[in-house]
Amino acid sequence: MDFHRLEIFVEVVKEGTFSRAAETLFLTQPTVSSHMAKLEREVGSSLFERRGRKVVLTPAGEEFFPIARDIINMKARGLEKISRFNVESKGTIEIGASSTPGTYLLPGLLGEFKKENPGISFSINLTHSQKARELVASYQSDLGITGEGELGKDLDQFLLYRDKMVGIIPGGHPWQGKEIEIKDLLESHLIVPQPGSATRKIFSEGLVAMGFPLEKFKIYLQINSLEGIKNHVRQGLGVSVISSVALKNGDQLGEFFIKGLDLYRNFYVVYNPRRVFPGWVDKFFLFLKERSELT
Repeated sequence: MDFHRLEIFVEVVKEGTFSRAAETLFLTQPTVSSHMAKLEREVGSSLFERRGRKVVLTPAGEEFFPIARDIINMKARGLEKISRFNVESKGTIEIGASSTPGTYLLPGLLGEFKKENPGISFSINLTHSQKARELVASYQSDLGITGEGELGKDLDQFLLYRDKMVGIIPGGHPWQGKEIEIKDLLESHLIVPQPGSATRKIFSEGLVAMGFPLEKFKIYLQINSLEGIKNHVRQGLGVSVISSVALKNGDQLGEFFIKGLDLYRNFYVVYNPRRVFPGWVDKFFLFLKERSELT
């Protein structure tokens, strides 16, 4: 049933004549008459009785009028709810994040966002980059914050942050602040993330490009926790290479650099371009977009 005809019908009842209803609706009288004739054919009954220039409802019209009015009111309420949904500042955003950006990059961003959007909450699934992308692809997460990797045909991404990777050592180590040769690293115990980590992948690819695959090094420990890596390095059990964003004041760790190995790590916002976000997710998406190094 045509909503527009119902709206014209209700307006005719309110105004009492086709001509006044036409003026109110900015239509011509023949247009109003035509719509009412079509509506009567559609419902299978006469709705109006003409008394001179005025019209009054027939018994069928009396029955139909409150129904038509309720349908129009329901439409208005539905559109209002959808409108509020699109701009609503309350809701939970599901994020799949790899460990480094999820632990060290997101807190600052969420803190900034929360100042203007206190009603929006977050649920963060901390995992590795590939799993975070899978969560977005399967609609289990609204957005992903990941390192580099295969996107898949259903996903898109934009650069959020570009970070330099640095070597870490216990505070006071002889390498602190220095550039070392690759042979020095070969003689040291390495602490690295487990396979699947974007940090490990970038570090390994950089070493391979220099002719030194990771397998040639003395890997003392593999662990899927950045804080775990930092704690073991802090105890003097080995050295590692991590994203500089993961280093904080008070870590009691020093930095070193490897000659010929200049590594950077990109963090991305991953999303499904065909997905229609509710207002609160769209607001955070645009917030991240504004802070992207690509804008």
